[in-house]
Amino acid sequence: LHNSKTMTSLQDFNNLITRMLFPENEARKEAEKQYENIELLTKAQLLFQLFMDQNAGVETRSLCLVLMRRILSNRWDELWPAWSKENQQQFCEQLLKSATEEQNAVLRKRLTDVIAEVARSTIGIFSF
Repeated sequence: LHNSKTMTSLQDFNNLITRMLFPENEARKEAEKQYENIELLTKAQLLFQLFMDQNAGVETRSLCLVLMRRILSNRWDELWPAWSKENQQQFCEQLLKSATEEQNAVLRKRLTDVIAEVARSTIGIFSF
C-alpha cells in the first residue's frame, strides 16, 4: 500500500478497510493507523464511495457507514463547510435514496444512523 496521505484508489481503500476488520490485532492496528493518516475530505469521500460500491462486502460497507457517522459526529464543523452546497445536497440525496433502496437490514440501520447525524447537525441550516 502506498503512502496513506496520497491514497486515492478505491481498491486500496477497500483493502485498508478490510484489514480494519481483521481479528488479528497487529494487522488491524496498522490499518487503523493508516486510516487515521488519510486527509479528512479524502477519507469521507472514499468511505462514501466504498459504501456505494455494491461489490464490496456487507461488513466493509457497514464499517464505512460507522466510520462516516463518526466523522460527521466528531468533525462536522471541518467537513461540512469544506463541501460545496452542491456536494452537500448530493450527499443528502444519495443517503436518502440509498436508505430507501438498500436491501440489507444492517446497512439500512447504519444508513439511518448517518442520516440522523446529518439531520441533527443541519437543523436550522436548510430552508425548504
